[in-house]
Amino acid sequence: MIERLLLVLSLLVLWTATPALAATDSPFTFEAATQSHPASAPAAAAAAAPAAQALDPRDQLTVEYQRAQDRAYLTITFVVSAVAAAFMLFTLALSLRARNPLSARDVLRAAVVIFIAYGAIVLALAYPKNETMTGVIGILGAIAGYVFGRSGGDDRSDAAKS
Repeated sequence: MIERLLLVLSLLVLWTATPALAATDSPFTFEAATQSHPASAPAAAAAAAPAAQALDPRDQLTVEYQRAQDRAYLTITFVVSAVAAAFMLFTLALSLRARNPLSARDVLRAAVVIFIAYGAIVLALAYPKNETMTGVIGILGAIAGYVFGRSGGDDRSDAAKS
C-alpha cells in the first residue's frame, strides 16, 4: 500500500514538473501575442504609421532578461519543490522503518518545518524584495531556533535520565 502511494506521489511530482522544465511554447509569450494579433505587432504598427517610433532595442533586451530571470526562478522553484518532496519521502521512510520508527509527533514536526521552510524559500523567489526577504529571514531564523533549541532540550533530557 505504501509503495503504491510513494509511486503515485513520485509520478505526480514528475508529471507536474515536466512541462515547466521542458521548453514548451507558452501562449503568453511576445511572439505568440504578435502571431495571434498581427495588427498590434510592432512591424504592423510601423507600417501603418510611418511617423511612429521604432521599438527600442533596449526594450527587447529588457523583455529577454525578464524572461531568462523568470525561467531561472521557475527552475529553482522546481528544484526546491523536489527537495521538499524528497525530505517528505525521507520522513515517511523514517516513520515506517521497523526498528526505532519516528513517532507521530516527530513526523508532524518534521512535516511542518519542511512546509514552512519550503513556503518561505518559494516566497523569497517569487517576490525578491527587501520587505519579503526580511520576513523570510525571520521565518528561517525561527525554524533554526526551534530545531537547535529542540535538539538541545533532547540532549539535556537524555542526560537527566542517566
